[in-house]
Amino acid sequence: MSELRIIHPDQRDAGTAQTPGMARVAGISATTSGATGIWMGEVKTQSGFRSGAHHHGDVESAIYVISGTLRMRWG
Repeated sequence: MSELRIIHPDQRDAGTAQTPGMARVAGISATTSGATGIWMGEVKTQSGFRSGAHHHGDVESAIYVISGTLRMRWG
């Protein structure tokens, strides 16, 4: 079993890939925790924002909406 690692807000990585209109910081990633199969972070957008086409590479992602609504399309 791997060690437990806690990533505090000031340890998040703002150097992660960005999509125009989104402010993204990595919490769980290869850079912050050595994770190789998952990426989790905080993403902020303006109301009504529509993301351009993008992908998350070869990792799983998790999405938790704190406020507002989300419509997601993929394929």
